[in-house]
Amino acid sequence: MGILDGRVAIVTGSGMGIGRAIALDMARQGAAIVTNNRMPRDSGGDARSTAAEIQAAGGRAAAFFGDVADFDTARKLVATAIDNFGRVDILVNNAGGEDKRGLPWEMALEDWERTIRSHLTAAFNCIRHASGHMKTQGWGRILNTTSRAWVETTEQPNYAAAMAGLVGLTRDVARDAGRHGITCNAYSPLAKTRRTNIPKQEAAFKAGVISQAMWEMYAKIQPPEACAPFATFLCSED
Repeated sequence: MGILDGRVAIVTGSGMGIGRAIALDMARQGAAIVTNNRMPRDSGGDARSTAAEIQAAGGRAAAFFGDVADFDTARKLVATAIDNFGRVDILVNNAGGEDKRGLPWEMALEDWERTIRSHLTAAFNCIRHASGHMKTQGWGRILNTTSRAWVETTEQPNYAAAMAGLVGLTRDVARDAGRHGITCNAYSPLAKTRRTNIPKQEAAFKAGVISQAMWEMYAKIQPPEACAPFATFLCSED
């Protein structure tokens, strides 16, 4: 038996990387999974390939393509879980986007808004549509993916603000929903994905931008599968 037996989980941004690893781990622990990313991909993996991998291993999964930064698309994602599996117990907000860097006096408004929308608004949209079902059930788990960028980044005012916003959103939802048997947590994963740039972090360390302890952490970075069991635990009964 798995620690998520009988549960139904939505994992946004689960075509590749950390989201995919979480979806697979939760499926191994007994959950039915709704996978998601914006659109089908010809290479690298997407929601359909992650769902197929779960099904091939004997699990239950359904794929949903769509950008959850759109309010109605997020509603349809939650409806996919209800229609296929009858309920929604777990929501992992992992979706994000490619975030342009820039100094505060140089960043374009569209780059700011795109980052806030793809991370913070997307998480709110999914919480908005899933939390009512969890409240009715009297049980739910919400996990928001943030980053240490909210306390220690440079040249990313857009990303830092989105990550700090996710922490604030988490704390409010945890208080509002906790009385209804719903937990809401934020976690900050560090894993080697296609976006990981180790040479850049080394250069930042040599330039004195990040500490030696932070550089050593990046130098020992693990694959996404190392993060998944912790995320699964946070979404369990325990």
